Parts: sequence; structure tokens; C-alpha cells
Amino acid sequence: MKRSVLIIDDERITCKHLTRIFQKAGYETVTASTGEEGLAVLSRRRVTLVLVDIKMPGLDGFAVLQKARLGYPRLPVVMMTAHGNAETVVKAMKLGASEYLTKPFSSDEILIVAERAIERHALKAELEQLKQEVAALKSGHR
Repeated sequence: MKRSVLIIDDERITCKHLTRIFQKAGYETVTASTGEEGLAVLSRRRVTLVLVDIKMPGLDGFAVLQKARLGYPRLPVVMMTAHGNAETVVKAMKLGASEYLTKPFSSDEILIVAERAIERHALKAELEQLKQEVAALKSGHR
């Protein structure tokens, strides 16, 4: 399956810039300009990664993160902001963000962060699968 990224940001220029970066790296991309629109995309389409801006009108990035965690607990979500501080980083991580980026960031930086988030979630899923297989084997040998 080709990797795909959902970019949720109310700034069109940011969406266009990130779309170029990810398409050049071989990803399929889909964009949303509001949190509500982004969640609607998630309900219709399977994606590998979500990038979401924290400050947006309507549903902000934190609300999107919380709703995404409820419906798609294994989906990596990277939070982005131009207004970051230690408090927002801590809040994002407590809510289940995979990674956190402060704007502006380089093309290489966003791709490295995205790959790391995807890889970490893949490893967690594999570990969970292995634990289930071990538990099944143990219960079958009793």
C-alpha cells in the first residue's frame, strides 16, 4: 500500500508546501482546511499519517487529535504549530501525539519526523500482534 498523508491546516500555502514535499517523497496526499473537514476525510479514507496544525478556527488541532485517537488509535498524528511552547508540547504528547513540530521546519525535518512516527506506530502494532500470538500459544499449552 502506498503511504498517504492527511494534512490539516487552515493556511492554504502550508497545505500546498507540505503537499509538494510529501508527493516528491512518494506519498499520496489529501488536505483539509478545517478540523471538521479533516475528520470527515478520516471517516472516508484510510491514511498512513495525519499532520495537523494546532491553531485553527472551529475544531483546533488538540480536538482533532483527541477525536482521531478515539476512532483510530493506531494512526500516527504529528502536531504542528508556529506558536509552540513547552506547555503545548506536553499537552500534545499527553493527548497522544506521535510527534510535535514547530513551524517553520525544513523539508528534510518534516519527512524525518513523519517517517519516525510511521515507523514507531508500525513497531507498536507488530509488538501488539506478537504479544497476542504469545498469549494464544500459552493458553493453548495449558
